[in-house]
Amino acid sequence: MPRPGPSPYPRSFDFLKHLPGKNIVQDDGRHVLVTTRGLAGVQQVDGALLCRRAFCEAAPFGYECLGHYKRSTTDGTWHATLNEAQGLTTRIFGTELDALVKLWSSRRHLDLDTLF
Repeated sequence: MPRPGPSPYPRSFDFLKHLPGKNIVQDDGRHVLVTTRGLAGVQQVDGALLCRRAFCEAAPFGYECLGHYKRSTTDGTWHATLNEAQGLTTRIFGTELDALVKLWSSRRHLDLDTLF
């Protein structure tokens, strides 16, 4: 697999500084769980699990998306999806809180390359 090239974005750009504080759900210094509620133009997901990385093509703003969550429009369940080495893994939950907790707790498993 080829290595990603350098980022076209300036290293000083930190998009988290442009998010309202209420959109940052958890931040442990390495991983960040954000909600996209109330953000203009975001319709595909309700939030994302991000990991701070070196600036590169895979992490153009210095953050890599490890997963996301969204509410199903058909049945109202919450879907949490992780981007793993083996592909995407999705779990379904009855509440948004359950999806958030599972996504946040899975950040350590991603480092160990185990399923959530």
